[in-house]
Amino acid sequence: MTQPSPLRLIAWHRNQLAVVQPVGRLDLSTRQRLLDGLLKIAAAEPAALVVHLGKLELGTPPALGVFHRVRRQVHEWPGIPMALVAEEPGLLAALIRSPRDRLLPVCPSLSEAVRVCRSPPIRQRQLHLPCRDISELRARLFVTEVCLDWGVQAALGDALLVVAELVAAAVAAGGAELWVRVHSRGPRLTVSVRDRTPVAVAQVLPAVAQLALAHGQAPTAGGKVAWAVLHLR
Repeated sequence: MTQPSPLRLIAWHRNQLAVVQPVGRLDLSTRQRLLDGLLKIAAAEPAALVVHLGKLELGTPPALGVFHRVRRQVHEWPGIPMALVAEEPGLLAALIRSPRDRLLPVCPSLSEAVRVCRSPPIRQRQLHLPCRDISELRARLFVTEVCLDWGVQAALGDALLVVAELVAAAVAAGGAELWVRVHSRGPRLTVSVRDRTPVAVAQVLPAVAQLALAHGQAPTAGGKVAWAVLHLR
């Protein structure tokens, strides 16, 4: 019986961007591992996701489609840009021949990928709170301040309803602390709440379901994050 080929991810941060270097062989046996690993790193909501392919051994060509799948998912949430770094000329040429390369930039260097991912700039703020009932009010005040500072008052009403439900769900999960994050890029405003409990939110959150363009939850290294994307009218 053939054993799965090894693959591991080395990750670090560069100016608030997450840089990930897969090490090992990418083929059909390791594609899901790479997908799950990249999405877990993106769930921490970095400013962008850059994947350096310098130590990745490519197996079957269809396995490369995993990067386009990751791009689609991180574009929806956390709404961040993504780029690939391919310094080897042959790999670079193969990747940029894809008709989808305009959606997923392929760059010859890490510095170029960082430059590409910084345009347009992302705005984000975060608030750390205890998991207590009063935190719902404090989160609403925080979101109000952010929306007024950014001049997106038209989204304020929806954002307040959404953050109230997300915080209430996190408090009900019974953890000790939570983090509220608001970020804006282009025509979208994203509100997310992270806590340290792995228990998924089982109940439907009415305001989130009704008002959000997209919403969901994802595991993180220390718990989970629930998120909702709003349209900036």
